[in-house]
Amino acid sequence: MLKSLTAGLLAALAGLALQPGASAAPLPPLVLAASAAPALVPASGGTVQVTGRVAHASTCRLEVLSHQSFPVVYSQAPRSCASGKFSARVTIGPNPSPVARTVAFALVAANAVGSYPGRFYVRLQAGQAPLVLAASAAPALVPASGGTVQVTGRVAHASTCRLEVLSHQSFPV
Repeated sequence: MLKSLTAGLLAALAGLALQPGASAAPLPPLVLAASAAPALVPASGGTVQVTGRVAHASTCRLEVLSHQSFPVVYSQAPRSCASGKFSARVTIGPNPSPVARTVAFALVAANAVGSYPGRFYVRLQAGQAPLVLAASAAPALVPASGGTVQVTGRVAHASTCRLEVLSHQSFPV
């Protein structure tokens, strides 16, 4: 009896689905896959190619989900992805810090029913910390009457340099 009831219910449901003139409700959009290549960017920054596969979506757009101390340049405008494919280029600026950073993105697929985000990440390698390799002053000994000293140095991984006086003096420096 249970077997015939189940068979009858399935037949009725199949008949409803196949009725002429009946329209199926639109399906919500889905992000099937989203990624960026390369997923690891050097500390100097670079451009990544974002790709995605979606289903039941009419438009797609990118969102940056994390706040960064370096620029992340991309188009925020929605574009058609009704074909099921999405592609975009994102430029990531240099990492100014000696700590690696992760940029979180969302590929947002949308249609008339709603929207759905698919997350992916790009890792930006750490910038190299600036180093003072050598510093010297000539002459090393200044007479009591004062004088001029030439300071020279060698640095690595620095874009600017400045000289600081670390002690307080009773005379001008």
